[in-house]
Amino acid sequence: MQTDPAFPLSRAILQKAARSPRSAEKEAKAALKSQPKSPALLMAAGLVALQLKKQKDARNHFIRAINTGHAPAAAYLNAGLCEAELGQLPRALELLDLGQKRFPEDTQLGTSAIKLCLQRGALQEAEIRIASLLAKAPDEDHFFLAGRLAEAKGDLPAALHYYALAPSNALAQTALSQSYAFTNQEDKALTAAKAAVTLAPLEPTHRFNLAWRKMEMGDFKEAAAGFRALLDAPEQQFEALRTLAELATEADIEALEAKANTLAAKAQTTAEQGHLAMARAELAEKSGDHAKHLQYLAEANRLYAKDRRYDVRADTQAYKDILSAYDDSAVEDIAVHTPTPIFITGMIRSGTTLLDRLLSASPEVSSMGEVAAVGRHFRAGFDAQTLASLRTAYSALQALVPPAPFTLDKMPENGAYLGWILRAFPNAKLIVMDRDPRDVAASAYRAYFNAAPMNFTFREDWLMQKMAAFEAQLAAWEARSVPMLRIDYDALVRAPEDTLAQITEYCGLAPIGVADLSKDKGAIRTASFAQARQPVNTASIGRWQKYQDLLPNICKPD
Repeated sequence: MQTDPAFPLSRAILQKAARSPRSAEKEAKAALKSQPKSPALLMAAGLVALQLKKQKDARNHFIRAINTGHAPAAAYLNAGLCEAELGQLPRALELLDLGQKRFPEDTQLGTSAIKLCLQRGALQEAEIRIASLLAKAPDEDHFFLAGRLAEAKGDLPAALHYYALAPSNALAQTALSQSYAFTNQEDKALTAAKAAVTLAPLEPTHRFNLAWRKMEMGDFKEAAAGFRALLDAPEQQFEALRTLAELATEADIEALEAKANTLAAKAQTTAEQGHLAMARAELAEKSGDHAKHLQYLAEANRLYAKDRRYDVRADTQAYKDILSAYDDSAVEDIAVHTPTPIFITGMIRSGTTLLDRLLSASPEVSSMGEVAAVGRHFRAGFDAQTLASLRTAYSALQALVPPAPFTLDKMPENGAYLGWILRAFPNAKLIVMDRDPRDVAASAYRAYFNAAPMNFTFREDWLMQKMAAFEAQLAAWEARSVPMLRIDYDALVRAPEDTLAQITEYCGLAPIGVADLSKDKGAIRTASFAQARQPVNTASIGRWQKYQDLLPNICKPD
């Protein structure tokens, strides 16, 4: 493309775009009037349009460049990415495949196609493409993508296998660290996180992951040092500030408030502004200024809700589809599963982490943490093949934790699938944590959740809708005679001995005492990472009263 007579002008346009993209856009349009088939100018116009977030214009420029017959591989790549952004995945893959044929040595085109399939949930297409790569001459980038696919399908053992085959790939090592964390292998998670930082010491993403792993393991001092070192890293500084505010001691507040004031002028996106407001809400609470705490908390959730929407219709329909498939399918004769699975479910912030840690004190129990296997398998369908696949994958997950007669799985979303869980594991024990919905809502609104399924926590009406839908799903399973033990959070913390006796009898466990959770060094991957390390107490009962002004329709007095 450098032989294009307009190449020098295209470079000048791109240089101007760094200072004034709109002026560069005008100049590119003017130049194209006289040289409409210049691949260099068309590429420059496309890149400027991308900078201005004009996806359709960018796509059109890149495709026109391709049609000249002299476009670089970047034209196919960018055109494909634009089509994907515009919701046209088949067309995007077609463009990337055309580019791959034209530039067979450019591996980025093929891997980008796979990444798009994974991002858009086209797992079957991704599997076909990855299998093709692995059958030829696989490299560590391909193993990384294979791990991503396995993770998306809920097959964490396979994900661990593929990520481990890429020891020189920092992204794979960070993903390996996260997968180890998801399977409650905290020591291995920390080792992989350190390996990623060794491979790419200046990359903030890997350093953030390492600090997060240390926080989950209760090493708050080291975690805070890691997050503090990221306060000047543009890619992570706002998330680092928000997390530091959660970990802050009284001695840290003044310095973090000053840093928040400094970063305020740099917060450009709504996510960055949301993290800044959430950090200020944390610091205000710790400094005793409840009015400012509420002010910043409301601002943070308002900002988060702009970018992260909750679709109650889709959620409710998904629940109905789960029940409909259950009612329409035949019951199969399935053997008991060993180890015996115990599923603890409930709304988020209902006490599932607390109960998991209390039951983990039993020598008969090994906790798996929050395992995403059930939901991810059933999203592929509801049939005998899915049940068999889930049982196999679940056995592999159980094999990753210390051997015990029982395993614990505390994934909240499992509540949607209780009947199906019993069809897969007929001897499973189902425990549902119930808590005052006002405390659930206040605690959820008060916390920050990064995962998209938690978007409902950012608005009061969304919280109301989600809690109602979840409770209706539990009621539907009860109406279908699915046996479950419902445990009241308030009763658990007020009389833990009595409640644990009820639970152990239901599960068939030997009696256990109430563990001192402050001495438990196990990793905690939930928003309860600090709270669940405290001895059992009643401090969280009635905390909703502090948030009546922000959640007036939920937090009503009796």
